[in-house]
Amino acid sequence: MRSTRPLSQVIPEALAQMMLLLRQERQLVGVEISEKARGAAIGLGLVIAGGILSVPAFFILLLAGVAALEAIGFASYWAALIVAAGVFLVSAVLVVVGLSRLKAKNMLLHATASQIHADADLAKRQFGPDDAFDKRA
Repeated sequence: MRSTRPLSQVIPEALAQMMLLLRQERQLVGVEISEKARGAAIGLGLVIAGGILSVPAFFILLLAGVAALEAIGFASYWAALIVAAGVFLVSAVLVVVGLSRLKAKNMLLHATASQIHADADLAKRQFGPDDAFDKRA
């Protein structure tokens, strides 16, 4: 159904709706970026924790573990290798989990993009070429 309202009424109304829409989109972007930053901070913390644990683990386990395994009969080089491998396995798991949280696909603003597409579709339906303004205004 075509509108018979004059253009002088339609334009301010459309501008007001557009300003409201832009404010709401800005708020949504802020919330979504905050959530993504929190997830990235956790991922970064896990990566750092994995890195921190791997350094002292190397020294502590090579010293104490070698001595313990030598005491039960392992050669010193096998003892050091077994202990270090166990610790690095734990630190590798922490790093992999942390890095997975930092991937670009986890940082995308899905909710904002969906809302912008929905708003664009709505605008096309309301102000598309089939719904021209009343030219008598």
